[in-house]
Amino acid sequence: IHIWIPDTQSFTVAMGIISAGIVIALQDVFRNFAGGVLILTGKVYSVGDRIEIGGETGDVMDIGVMNTTMMELRGWIASDQATGRITSFPNGKVITTPVHNYTKDHTFLWDEIMIPVTYSSDWKMAKEVMLDIVTRETAGIVKEAEAEIEKIGETYYLPRRMVEPAVYLTPTDNWITFYIRYVTRAKERRQFRTRISEMILEKIRECPEISISSTTTTVTLAPSRDDVVSDPGKK
Repeated sequence: IHIWIPDTQSFTVAMGIISAGIVIALQDVFRNFAGGVLILTGKVYSVGDRIEIGGETGDVMDIGVMNTTMMELRGWIASDQATGRITSFPNGKVITTPVHNYTKDHTFLWDEIMIPVTYSSDWKMAKEVMLDIVTRETAGIVKEAEAEIEKIGETYYLPRRMVEPAVYLTPTDNWITFYIRYVTRAKERRQFRTRISEMILEKIRECPEISISSTTTTVTLAPSRDDVVSDPGKK
């Protein structure tokens, strides 16, 4: 360098500026590569996992060096079902964005169904009916969930979690809201919710003591001004 460039200090400064420019221009490339390494070594998610990142939800189909590809869920669909679109996002997202993994260490999650019941109904019977149905239908998954929670406890600190189904109720101005809480497989949530809801509705139909509530509006008609003037004694 001394032979060809007498002023090496200026050359060093110039090279530093050029190097900084290259780093800034390629920072996304470096970040995505680092994200790919983090995904593979840190096991943030794997092919087949259901994840949510940056507001996008899907099933992971491929993990590349720079990008992750997944089958999009939800979107314009009401629940956890595929839209048919293939979504690709840069791996660098895992460095700055929280990743929600539905199936990393266990295959289940908790879900709730909300059912409004009128105050005139037998709420004790309603609670018993709902709890009986959900307990019977979740017996198998509850055992699996207990085993998976115990296994997770060997790796992480995990306080005791209740996996048995439960029914909670909250009185409101118009009705009693029943919250049916249960565990279900992460990739079967919509189908399982539909089955439970159908069974509860069928059972309630057989029970005249229980009625589903809905929003109602009371309208009071007042006499017009002309009627009052023409007939002062009319109320």
